[in-house]
Amino acid sequence: MSTLAEIEAAIDALPPDQLREVLRHTQSRMSQMTAQRYFYGDAHGRVSETDLVAEADAAFLADDRDEERAK
Repeated sequence: MSTLAEIEAAIDALPPDQLREVLRHTQSRMSQMTAQRYFYGDAHGRVSETDLVAEADAAFLADDRDEERAK
């Protein structure tokens, strides 16, 4: 299923017991993502809080070096 509309259509057709299983799985997956602090994820990978902090550190270090060179 590649689109939200297809997923919604499939969910609408599910009997209650299968819908509960989809809900359980979805809640579990969201809980895992929240626990791992993912901010973004797609086919190219995920970005976590750790990734964002590392990128910010690298940017601040680069700025610090530029400031030191300018003195």
